[in-house]
Order: sequence, then structure tokens, then C-alpha cells
Amino acid sequence: MSSESHPTEFDLRKARILADIASPAPDASPKGSIDVQILPLIDRLNSHADVVTTSSCSGRVSVFLEGRKKTSASRERDSKNSIKQGEMDDVHKLQDSNAGPDTMPAAASAANAGAGGKGDGGKWLFVSHDPINTEGLSTPAIAELLLGQKTADQLQYEGSVKMSTRFVHFKFEPMILHIQTRNLETAQCIVSTALSCGFRESGIMNSTTSRHRFPIVAVRCAGLSMDSPIGVYDEDTGAVRRLVSDETLAVLVQFSNLKFEENIQRVQGLASTLEAALFEEASQTPTQWEDKEVRKARKRAEGLRRRQELQKAPSTGQKYELDGDIHVNNIGAFAV
Repeated sequence: MSSESHPTEFDLRKARILADIASPAPDASPKGSIDVQILPLIDRLNSHADVVTTSSCSGRVSVFLEGRKKTSASRERDSKNSIKQGEMDDVHKLQDSNAGPDTMPAAASAANAGAGGKGDGGKWLFVSHDPINTEGLSTPAIAELLLGQKTADQLQYEGSVKMSTRFVHFKFEPMILHIQTRNLETAQCIVSTALSCGFRESGIMNSTTSRHRFPIVAVRCAGLSMDSPIGVYDEDTGAVRRLVSDETLAVLVQFSNLKFEENIQRVQGLASTLEAALFEEASQTPTQWEDKEVRKARKRAEGLRRRQELQKAPSTGQKYELDGDIHVNNIGAFAV
């Protein structure tokens, strides 16, 4: 891939992002760091002169409580009190800098927090970026693990469903990756590669390049996603009332573990195909120029990531994160 389009501006931006990745401080995501499962792919992509990753999630299973639903009155009020153009311009600037939901202006965040969103009381009850190890666990124990409350407190829901009902979802979300490129040619190469590897919802989020704007590629696949309502939040008691049995929850866990296996296979296929498309093809052309500060930052980031990968090997026991999200560096990233 060529690197003739605004090399100085892109290289400075990439250097800032890589320096931020290499920093020991937590990033702007709730999880606070890149998923170790996807680190090899991240490091390899960032070694390419025309590429820098801006956000990622290796894939996760979660139990999510919806936020409070908007009422008819609040929706009408929102329609009348739309965000001012100046605030929207700020949102666009943040998006151009790969800003994520945790760095977006309050006005934009409020506007995006619709029915079922996490903007108003929504939260994760359980998150794991690894398959759930249920060995030795009874079905009631699995239910307690997912919902965070003892089985005896998990009463069945017997009420009716209304617009204001807050559901609890069991979800599997496959890998998602956002990549900024120096030029449109590289972005198109990544998109075509991702599509051929089964990431059918991949695309270029902004195809116009300028001095301060570079293409952003979203690599994603909705086909592996799953979302099943498993409970309802009781506003009076603050407890989750069940919609499904212990046995159904156990089956959903097994199903999500199968989704993890397929997700891993697709990520591995993507990594090998991108290797051929971005690196083996490039090796047949003259070596691309890379600024020494960019190379220094990249090498530092790769070294730190390799150490973290060894220190934070994927868990196979019962340690799970409670607030996982996509990685977002402090420069910012697009939301999943």
C-alpha cells in the first residue's frame, strides 16, 4: 500500500495513539485496557505504516440490564430541544478523532440514550471476554453467576410487559475492530479482506480524506450476535425477576461458548488474510517510509503488549470482569 497522502499528519496522529496504548494508565473504556485475546492482531496491524487501530473488542458474553425507557413526554421534549449545530460540530470533531461514548459531549450522549440504552440506569450485570467455564457448576450456580443474586431471590416474573419494562438480556457480541488508515486504498483493502472472512457488516465509516480526516474502517459481523431476554427488572425491589429457568440459562451459556469458538476461528482467518493482503503484498514493493518517532512508539507499544499478554493470560476459571467494554484509547474511539 502506498503512503503518499499527508504522511506527516497521519504519522503524528498514529504516534500519539501508539504512545497512549503503551501507557500503563487505564484507557477511556470501562474495562480500561485492550483485550489480550486480540493483542497479536492489534500489534501486527499497528506495525503497518499506513494503519493504526483505534478501538476493539475481542468478543464477549454479557448480561445487560436496560436503562430506563423514555416516556412519550420526554421523547416529545427531545424532539423540540434538539442539539444545537455547534454541539453537533463538536461531536463530529470527536468522531474524526475516534471519540467513543465515554468521551462524547453530554448533549450527544443524552441524545443517543434511547429506549433500552445504557444511558439512564442501564448496566452490565456480568461480562466475560472468554467462554464461560461451567465445569463443576450446577445450573442454579450458573444462574447465580450470571445474575449476581442467589437463586432463592430470583423470583419468576408474572406481570405484563409494558413500554416502560426494563428487560435483562443475555448477549453474545462478536469481535469488532476500528482501524484508521492513511489513505482510501488501504481502507478498501481491509474492507474487502474483512468481507471475504465473514465480517459482512464491515465498511468504511468516512471515505473522505483531508488534512485532518482519514478513513475509518469498521470490521464487524452481526451474524454471530445473539440477544435473549432472560429477566425483568423490578423497580420496587431492585431485583431481577426471571423469565427463564436455570436449565435455559445453562443452555444459553453453552450456545454462547459455541459462538466464541466460531468467533475465534473468524478472527484467526481475518488475521492470516490481512497478513497476506497488507504485508506480503507490500513486501514485493519498496520498503515504506516510517517516521522514527512512529517506529519508536510502535516498538514500545508492542513490547508492553507482549508483556501484558504474558501477565494477563486468558482466564479459564471463574474470574470474570464486571464492566467490560470495547477498548478505547485516550485519543478516543467510535462506539460499538
